Amino acid sequence: MKKNFLISFIAVTLILSSFLLLNKNIFAAPNTNPIFATIAYVHEKIDELFNQLGPRIQQNESDIGFLRDLAGRNELKIFELEGRIEFLESLLTPTPTPISDPLQIVFAENRPASFETDFIPISDGYKSMTFNVSTTDFLINWAPAIEIDGISYEQHRFRCSGVLVCPEVTIPILSDAYQFRTGTSGGNITAIATLNTEPNSQVLILGKKVNYPFISIPFSTDGFSSILITAGGGDNPQNLAGISLQRFEGESWVEKEHLNCDGGAECPLQELPVLGGEYRVVLQGSVLISIPKYL
Repeated sequence: MKKNFLISFIAVTLILSSFLLLNKNIFAAPNTNPIFATIAYVHEKIDELFNQLGPRIQQNESDIGFLRDLAGRNELKIFELEGRIEFLESLLTPTPTPISDPLQIVFAENRPASFETDFIPISDGYKSMTFNVSTTDFLINWAPAIEIDGISYEQHRFRCSGVLVCPEVTIPILSDAYQFRTGTSGGNITAIATLNTEPNSQVLILGKKVNYPFISIPFSTDGFSSILITAGGGDNPQNLAGISLQRFEGESWVEKEHLNCDGGAECPLQELPVLGGEYRVVLQGSVLISIPKYL
């Protein structure tokens, strides 16, 4: 009890003392009180500082807005460049794993004309295939075909009129599956393709399902000595008139080689020389692929 009482008494005494002190009148004259004068001085300086900082803050906000706008424009340019890089990279066929022995694909063996085969898968690692086609009677023309968006398209059409053994041809590979088509024909037909690795060649897809006249994007031929162009216009609307191979010289494009087509679906398959530098392909028809390669 004594302990509790002592604590209560001290508390009451402290409260009373505080009350007496608070009720005592206190006066502070602004002109003579150093504390008041100091506070007023500080407030004045703070106001001056804010007045000076105001325009600078507005200028900084304007600068920040300009930088954000500039960053937005740069971001758009970066996005466009990334899209361009992605498109150019899509034109390049990845370098395959080296293969020691060539592989043969039998599309048809003594098969009665006329026909279209099923699509046959092509193994990875090959860049071209050489066709040997023959008939026991006659074969006007034939074509290897690829699938684009679920539709079969001729890659290139070849003529074989008047002979039982068609000329041997080599075309670049641009799909993982191929179909063999015959045109007007009779007798039994055999079609065999030999796949080639072509280690010193590069496959470029210049366009698919294009409208004409068609102008390809420029491509470099540095390190290569020749180019082979296949163009397929046999499905619709045909009208292949010619293929122009052009080189950029000075400030303009100069035609270096020209192939005349039949105005329908057939163009000659011919290896053309290149001199290095930038080239492009121009044609009336639908170009599918080109191969620049070393000698």
